[in-house]
Amino acid sequence: MVSQVSEATASKEMVITWEALPDDFRLEDEPGQPLLAAALSEVLELLGTEGVEQEHQRAEQERQQKERLAEYLKSQGIDRDNLPK
Repeated sequence: MVSQVSEATASKEMVITWEALPDDFRLEDEPGQPLLAAALSEVLELLGTEGVEQEHQRAEQERQQKERLAEYLKSQGIDRDNLPK
């Protein structure tokens, strides 16, 4: 079985694809199956965690940029709370 994990760039959603199993494929009750499921779950969780961390970093960068802009406006004598709408 071949599986692929990719990130759709436009929607920022994770896309997971895999080959279909044959119609006559029989899943055995092997001790390795729960381990495989746990390993796959862990990989997917890590990928999700990575995306969350990237979002936190982006939000922090945006916050810092807004703070720098507010400081610049203040240095120019502009009250950011009194801007025209």
